[in-house]
Amino acid sequence: MDRSALVWEVLRQYGYEDAYMEKVGSVIYLALPEGEYALKCSRAPREKLYLLHQLLNEAIQSGCNHLLPWMETKQGEPVAEVEGTCWYMVPWKRRSVPDGKRWSSEEAMGALARLHQATEPGCKKLDELAPSIRQEDIESWKRKMEMLDQYAKHGKDREFISPFEQAFASAKEQLDRSFQFAIRGLERYRESENASLPRAVLCHGRVHPSNVVQDEEQVYLIDFDHAQVDTPARDVALAIQRFSLHDEADPFKLFEAYERVWKLEPKEKRLLALYLSYPERILKTLGRYFDKPRTAMVEPQFTKRFEREISQHEQMQELVKSLWPSKKKKEEREKVQVASHQPGRKKKRKRANYR
Repeated sequence: MDRSALVWEVLRQYGYEDAYMEKVGSVIYLALPEGEYALKCSRAPREKLYLLHQLLNEAIQSGCNHLLPWMETKQGEPVAEVEGTCWYMVPWKRRSVPDGKRWSSEEAMGALARLHQATEPGCKKLDELAPSIRQEDIESWKRKMEMLDQYAKHGKDREFISPFEQAFASAKEQLDRSFQFAIRGLERYRESENASLPRAVLCHGRVHPSNVVQDEEQVYLIDFDHAQVDTPARDVALAIQRFSLHDEADPFKLFEAYERVWKLEPKEKRLLALYLSYPERILKTLGRYFDKPRTAMVEPQFTKRFEREISQHEQMQELVKSLWPSKKKKEEREKVQVASHQPGRKKKRKRANYR
């Protein structure tokens, strides 16, 4: 069955014999008598899509209105399956509104916090999907760090190196420190917490501007094919990295926007600091530059992008410092605790313990 016939068979499962359709990005735009919809073919397994629908539906019913409901087929199913392919349909939301007003990154962070808050109760029941810090993840980060050394060897034997290689050489020591902090921190967390994570939520997995849309009233998070049950810290780190790079938003304000809705626990803040230290976007840029054929014409573009990502990474480290419990902060807490137990002194309220 060709693609066109496949789509029409999917529409028949939803009860439609006629519709205007148009390919828009990774989805099919549908104009139906009842309204406008987006139809998507997902690579996710059928079982995962059903679980996603269950968690998202529970979140919507609890009042999380930043999500789009999945439409049901004539058989009352949230997923249409045709010749081994799975499809789901949601209301269509345009990426802009008539007056030109665009959603803000802080709005999107609030929507992400509501998603996490609303799905945490449902994820508690999924013991078999309880996330943990895996040794494989740590080993993967170590391999990525080794790649920095491999990239650094480029041009070492040449008299002249490219502007991009010069920018990378200047940032190499800083990137090494970030990697070492992230890897050591993750290893220690795994040892001290027996690899377990404080809370599990439905993490979107790919929070970036392309997966946020709006209507006249609010923003919506879309495209949950890559969602998984995980610690909220991983999603928050990804969102802060993406929005601060694309929209030049202040990382501190993004984190504050999230916490105005739902606060992370102390251990989750430590994990967030580690995930923010991992230079994911910078690694991708380095890979594209060194591992793929390029022309002299793209050199300025790569250099400009890399310098911008390094600048963003430096800003991110300020947020990391505020999230990570330093030795000085620990000593201050210990002084307070000692003072609170001295005779004749009023007992002070115990401060949060970040260790």
